[in-house]
Amino acid sequence: ERFIGERLAPLVHSAHEEGGHQSPALPAAGGGYVAVHWRHGDYVPYGHATEVQVLAGKVAEALARLDGCQACPVFLATNCKEQQPLNELRELLYPAPVLVYAPPDGPAGEAFRSEGHRLMVDQAIAARGSVFVRSPRSAVSTFIDVERKRLGLDSPAMSING
Repeated sequence: ERFIGERLAPLVHSAHEEGGHQSPALPAAGGGYVAVHWRHGDYVPYGHATEVQVLAGKVAEALARLDGCQACPVFLATNCKEQQPLNELRELLYPAPVLVYAPPDGPAGEAFRSEGHRLMVDQAIAARGSVFVRSPRSAVSTFIDVERKRLGLDSPAMSING
């Protein structure tokens, strides 16, 4: 838990930082943010990708669970590499900042730049959200559910398509 809070959470930043503005770091466990796993990149060719509007609707429901906090952070774990759907999601969820993990620059972050290593960090942070929105048919979302139960954060996860 200390590693997540002290080393990883501060590296989560707003995906729409402008003018050098940094969003506050996420809390280490179960506090104040919605975690979302949006499996997208490898689902697109198979027609399984969730539409941005559907995802935004589920995230809005999850934000409402946080005492109606429409501006609470949303941590997004995704394999989406296209900027258009990510920008559309940010617009639909405004004023809630959409946060993503980005490895640090330089040699310190080299180990976390591969997709597999980044995925492990995404899972660790997503498992600690107050509410978790999962992707259907996803082993990653299942792993996050299991970790949430292990941490005692067994609030029911919301499925994007259900």
